[in-house]
Amino acid sequence: MKKLQVKVQKLPESKVKLTVTVEKEEMQGYEKHAYRHLVSSVKIAGFRPGKAPLNILKKEVGQAKFDNEVLEVAIPQSYYKAVTDEKIQAISQPQVNVSKFIPGELLEYEAEVAILPEVKLPDYKNIKVKIEEDKVKKEEIDQILDNLRKERAILRDVEREAKNGDRVEIDFDGFIGSNPLQGGSSKNHPIVIGEGNFIPGFEEELIGLKQGDTKEFDIKFPDNYHVADIAGKGVHFIIKMHIIQEVDLPELNDKFVEQIGPFKKVADLKKDIEKNLEQAKKEESKRKAEQELLEKIVAKSKIEVPKDMVDQETQAMIVDLESAIIQKGGNFDDYLKSIGKKREDLDKELKGDAEKRVKTGLVLSQVSKEEGILVTDVEVEAEVDKRIVGMPNAKEFKEKYFTEENKKDIELQLFTRKTIERLLGYATK
Repeated sequence: MKKLQVKVQKLPESKVKLTVTVEKEEMQGYEKHAYRHLVSSVKIAGFRPGKAPLNILKKEVGQAKFDNEVLEVAIPQSYYKAVTDEKIQAISQPQVNVSKFIPGELLEYEAEVAILPEVKLPDYKNIKVKIEEDKVKKEEIDQILDNLRKERAILRDVEREAKNGDRVEIDFDGFIGSNPLQGGSSKNHPIVIGEGNFIPGFEEELIGLKQGDTKEFDIKFPDNYHVADIAGKGVHFIIKMHIIQEVDLPELNDKFVEQIGPFKKVADLKKDIEKNLEQAKKEESKRKAEQELLEKIVAKSKIEVPKDMVDQETQAMIVDLESAIIQKGGNFDDYLKSIGKKREDLDKELKGDAEKRVKTGLVLSQVSKEEGILVTDVEVEAEVDKRIVGMPNAKEFKEKYFTEENKKDIELQLFTRKTIERLLGYATK
């Protein structure tokens, strides 16, 4: 088949308009394709399936239906050939407008499509960042030790007034005016008074209550509260105290640390905590430096981001959020109600982050091309094997879950990791 007649016109927002002309020779080929498809699916009296001649078939189904079948074959096939011949990297479905159609003779149409945008990178090898050193503080080690003690605390029911440090269980109902607060009710809810896990001022209201007591009080939510409909508003709470427990923390000694792991002395546990904190801080400092570097490079890059890419990324972010909520046993509609938003609100709010993600991905892709970064099948397999180390039935798990599609995702992750490592190497020289 000879090359199509294709005119390419650049449009704003990283789009192009293709004007495609399909001439008689190609059109006859598409008509044969349409004929074979229709004749095998239509029963025509006096003919065996698939054997009716073209003129009889057209009379049976009607010229309009036959022409429509031809277009359904001709447009997608010729469009695919056009973008391939012109080396166009389309990233969206085309919007097609047929401008001329003469059955069996000529087809002309316009197809508007978003394309992978051109990325003009800055002199990224001379953009610098510093990996800050964040030393482990004694208070951080002590906090982890306290958490370990709390995890192994003994709880004792007491018949006295609740005080700071007690674990209590309460019912609570919140109201704004006479309306129940969405997500503002719970039964037998556990709280450790003084840990500050509730709205500021709430836990203090529990001090002095005894088992069976009820209380009503008002609290103003912070102005920067994450649910906009509640931020800065006064909420009336009705609570009932059910259980008051004294928290008896185990003593921090050598006997205690032996229960935690392979440690003989408190000093051994402290040393292990310090080592893990140091590693976590190094990784976090490196992550922050990488983030700072990418933001600098993206800000200095010239990219005209297609709206289609941003829309697709926004929807992907919403789907990821919905999946995460469902995996935790929640309901996405209930979640939206709890934060006082609709799906369209999320769409608008996430657009900015989606655009940043798209820009970052395009920049990293361009850097990897210019740097000649490659990921081999051996590297992908090695990464898969690393992820299943220690799993029971690792071989079966690998065969079942690490499909070619999953391996493509891992390949992309390795591309990203290697590209960022290369950039960070330049930035910290």
